[in-house]
Amino acid sequence: DHRDLHSFPTRRSSDLFAAFSGEFEIAYFKVNPANCKLTWVSSTTAVGSSGASPVQGLAVSPTGPHVVVASYGDGSIQSFKISGGTLIPKPLLNSTGYTNQAALPEGVDITKNGKFAVFGDNQPFGTEVEVAKILTSGALAATVDYGGPANASGVNLGPGVNSQNVWISPGLVSGKNYLYISNDYSSQVTTAKLSTAGIVSALSTACTGLFTNPTTLNPGSWSFPAGIHTVTTTGSGADLVVAEFGSPSSVALLKIQNPSGCTKEVTTSPYSDANSNSGLFSLDVFPSRPY
Repeated sequence: DHRDLHSFPTRRSSDLFAAFSGEFEIAYFKVNPANCKLTWVSSTTAVGSSGASPVQGLAVSPTGPHVVVASYGDGSIQSFKISGGTLIPKPLLNSTGYTNQAALPEGVDITKNGKFAVFGDNQPFGTEVEVAKILTSGALAATVDYGGPANASGVNLGPGVNSQNVWISPGLVSGKNYLYISNDYSSQVTTAKLSTAGIVSALSTACTGLFTNPTTLNPGSWSFPAGIHTVTTTGSGADLVVAEFGSPSSVALLKIQNPSGCTKEVTTSPYSDANSNSGLFSLDVFPSRPY
C-alpha cells in the first residue's frame, strides 16, 4: 500500500516519489505535465534497521544535493541520492534521539536551502524533534536532538505529547523559520523556531490574546492529528491546517500570530470530511509552499 508521496520539478517534467510500505520500496515516477500521466522509472528497496520497518515519512530536497530523505519509525533514518533515473542509498543510521531518549523519527521536512532534514519524533513523553545536516555527498550527518523528556540540547519544547509530524514555515520571520509540530497524543500543535543554521529553539515571544503555544485542538470524532500544512506561501504561512484522523476524519484550521508564532483554532473548526471513512493522514494546499 502507498505510504507517502513527494515530488519536485525538473526542467522538462516532474519527478514523483512514492513510498510503498507493503513492498518496502520507494518508487520513482516521471510526470507528463501535458496530461499528468505517470511513467514508472525505478524502484529502490527502503527498509529500516530493524529489517521490518517500511518508510514512515518522506521528503525531497528542493536544492543542493538532490536527495530523498526517509524515516522508518524504528529509530532509523536514511537518504537516497537522486542520480539519473535511480536512487542511490546512503548509509542507514539510528537517530541521536532514538539512542538517547528512545524517540522514533517519523515525520520529516527539509529546509528551503536543502541543507537540513528535520524529523518529528514519536515520543510519548514530550515534544521532540531532530535535525540532520545533509552532506554534499547526499548522506545524512548524525542528528542533533532537541526537547523530549531530557530537554535535549537544553531545549524545552513544551507540554505537548508526541511530535510525529513537522512542517517548516514558507518564509522567515525575524530571521528564522517557524517549525510547526503536531502533538498526536495530546491533540495539540506546538510551534518552535528553526534558524538558518538548522538550530531549533523554543518560542521566546509571549502569546497574546487567545493565541497559545501549544494550541489544544477542539475535540471531534477524530482519534489524533496527523499531517500539517500552512495555507499561504510566504512568511509564517498565515494559517495552519491539520489532518485529523478518524471515522469520519476532519480538518482543523488554526490562525498563526505572525510576530510570536503562537496559534489558535478558529471557532468554526474542525471541518468534518464525511468521505474519509478510512481515516485522513495527510493533506496539501494549493498553491503549495514553493519548496
